[in-house]
Amino acid sequence: DMFSKISTLKNKDEILAKFDEILSKKAKIWALNENASNFDVPNDVIIDASVPALIRNSGKVKDRSGELNFSLCMIPDRTYARVYEACVADFKEHGALDASKIGSVANVGLMAKKAEEYGSHDKTFIAKEDGEFVVFDEAGESIFKFSVKKGDIFRMTQAKDDAINAWFELALKRGEISKDELIFWLDSSRAHDRNLIAKFERFKEKFARAGVKFEILNYEQATTKTLSLIRAGKNVISVTGNVLRDYLTDLFPIFELGGSSKMLSVVPLLAGGAMFETGAGGTAPTLVKELKEKNHLLWDSLGEFLALSASLEHLAFAKQKKEAKELSDALNRAVASYLDENKTPNATLDTRESHFYLALFWAREMAKSGGILSKIFENLANELEKSESEILKEIRQNDGASVEFGGYYSPDEVKANEVMRPSKILNQIIG
Repeated sequence: DMFSKISTLKNKDEILAKFDEILSKKAKIWALNENASNFDVPNDVIIDASVPALIRNSGKVKDRSGELNFSLCMIPDRTYARVYEACVADFKEHGALDASKIGSVANVGLMAKKAEEYGSHDKTFIAKEDGEFVVFDEAGESIFKFSVKKGDIFRMTQAKDDAINAWFELALKRGEISKDELIFWLDSSRAHDRNLIAKFERFKEKFARAGVKFEILNYEQATTKTLSLIRAGKNVISVTGNVLRDYLTDLFPIFELGGSSKMLSVVPLLAGGAMFETGAGGTAPTLVKELKEKNHLLWDSLGEFLALSASLEHLAFAKQKKEAKELSDALNRAVASYLDENKTPNATLDTRESHFYLALFWAREMAKSGGILSKIFENLANELEKSESEILKEIRQNDGASVEFGGYYSPDEVKANEVMRPSKILNQIIG
């Protein structure tokens, strides 16, 4: 916004030259590439995706020249910034995590009914004048109030009983199924967390009867304990509020794998359904830029493949659909082949080719499953195998060339299809 306003001024060149002169003498700026820093794209250096990457890389990030530099992070948050501080202390003492030996961290987040929602929603207000925002209960009694100045932003978060109870029940269910230890990331020095801890009292007996092991720890303690458990090769379930759910589902996948696009998120809904998704939206702008300039896409869809498998499994369980279970089991085996044969996107293999291989492996697994649908998939597997080289040739025919898909947030469907589905043979085979 600052640069766009400067660009309208008559003396813009003088201002920008002075800006560059000052920057050259001061600390280097965290950058995405030689042309863009966080001043240019302010949502591309963000706490949940960027700080774990910095810690994983021994505290170093790239400047505009591509050189790695040690960096300082200013995190204006006295609550959750301590998670990252605890991670740094642990890494200094124990070294980097060994991805071949560590356990994993699953998360059960408090999200239902906009619980602890921290985005833009109906309880965000901008003060029109100096004064106070006051929150009242149903009886008209003042619960708390905040002094504000004109233009200040006030955001009120909430968590309702049924959402909180569903969160506890889901944590209990996951603990029973996995047999892994649960850690509730709750700090008794915070009023909100104290309320949640008090509400959990009536669930303790249920957890004890089910034999589910759990601890309630503040954020630093929870971070240190979780890292200790996974370093020992054990799996652990973090049970958190909504903001930490967002942070931790980037933090631990990035520590383990360097990115969180491989993370599967399953969101059970209060009415009995579920939402299945994957993460790493923060990496999308950079990947789309490379696609546009070089027609090469490095998005790894592993998380989406797993989400599809989990959704089919849910359908099989909820609706007693044998075909869905057959598809889910075969997809899981196909994903194993996808990983074993290293068909994840890289410098030479792109997302569209990795999707072809997933389709091929899935069709093969379905064909040999001996289930209800196996016969249907035999011809598909044969066609894909027979046409492999021609399909790859069509996908790669415009390698290195710039492409246009008609927009970032709302692309042109025809142009996007031409870019993302470039193989006529593959399109014809799969319909």
